[in-house]
Amino acid sequence: MSATSRADRACLAAAFALPLAWFLAFNHFRPDYLVDESGHLGNIYHFLEGKPGWPEQMTMLPGYHFVVVALWKLHPPCSLLTLARLVTTATAWLALGAFFSAWKNFRTRSTDQTGGEGAGAATLTFALLPLFQPFTALAYTDVPAIACVLLAFAAHFSRRYFLAALALTAAALIRQTTLAWAAFLISLEIFPRIGSWRETLSRIRWLTLLLGSAVIAVLFAGRLTPGTQTGNELHPNPASIHFAGLLALWFGLPVWLTHARGTWHEWRAFSHVNGARTLALGLAGTALGFAALLALTFRNPHAWNREFFWDDGKFTLLRNWPLIILDTHPWLRALSGLNLVAMAAALALVVAHQPHRRTLWLALAFGAFLPALNSLVEPRYFLDGAVMLLLFLELTAIDRRRLIAWWAVLCAGLAPFIARGVALW
Repeated sequence: MSATSRADRACLAAAFALPLAWFLAFNHFRPDYLVDESGHLGNIYHFLEGKPGWPEQMTMLPGYHFVVVALWKLHPPCSLLTLARLVTTATAWLALGAFFSAWKNFRTRSTDQTGGEGAGAATLTFALLPLFQPFTALAYTDVPAIACVLLAFAAHFSRRYFLAALALTAAALIRQTTLAWAAFLISLEIFPRIGSWRETLSRIRWLTLLLGSAVIAVLFAGRLTPGTQTGNELHPNPASIHFAGLLALWFGLPVWLTHARGTWHEWRAFSHVNGARTLALGLAGTALGFAALLALTFRNPHAWNREFFWDDGKFTLLRNWPLIILDTHPWLRALSGLNLVAMAAALALVVAHQPHRRTLWLALAFGAFLPALNSLVEPRYFLDGAVMLLLFLELTAIDRRRLIAWWAVLCAGLAPFIARGVALW
């Protein structure tokens, strides 16, 4: 076995160890509910006690809750909260295995000569994604849902199309917004179409049936959520755009800093060419105009995003801090607008140099679906899009090591506060 292969296996082992570490930490330091866990356990108790109808505040379908209910009826030797967290941890392992498989299958399907190499390192990068980390052992539905989506991708890229639709059905029964990834896979097959229409239809027929059934179900039910008092409506929130820019800057910081100098020299060389000077000035002026517009239109309207602390100052949601501070200082909103333009340009440059550009643009578009249409700014809503970027991006070995190291530092720094229930994203 080569040194590269051994290192890749070590990365994979480390990736699978992380969810277990979180599970043990939460059950040692935080045996009671953390934030939304109380809501999910309330839903589970609703079904265990056989209450009629749906829980009023239930925003998603009860796939995860029914799994916990079924396992609880087997009388496991643990508390209901521990069982729910254990189910999440098991699905985190499923997510990691599915990511590993999807990463390899996609590159094999794309005739990528790197097919399979670095899959362990790529999986460790995913495992260390700060948006993914703490939720791998909490009674939340995000990790189980993304696990089913990744399982669907792994199946689809290995030409198991019925299994892919089945996995996405399971994902939709956990979080119905994951149906967007069925539309993504359909788009991936159609634009551009490879082979005859008959072949294309054979690849997307089960996914099309799934989406059609979902539309009929929504029309029949007359609403998107089971509960009727969710407190979280579907409409755009300008703060989400600024938050996305801050996440992109913070999570990609070592990569941006490494390549900033070279990019700046390329831009200066381009702007000093006589024929391109006017274009460069026009682009710079347009960018400043967009930055100003973004700064002026910033709003942070959702009540859940306007509090620093809860529980008499003992707990904080980290997502709210930058939003409240931006709302207070106009000059910071201006900087945030500039950051948004810079991050958009940086991301466009990254994607432009990628071998799977079309796939990445589609992944960005579908990944933006949930955060762009939700009134609440919630980091977990960006999880799906971030995972898909990691799945389809081709990173150099040094950039991947930078991200792994940086995200490991971020996770290690936040871990004590999250495990003790002092803070959460």
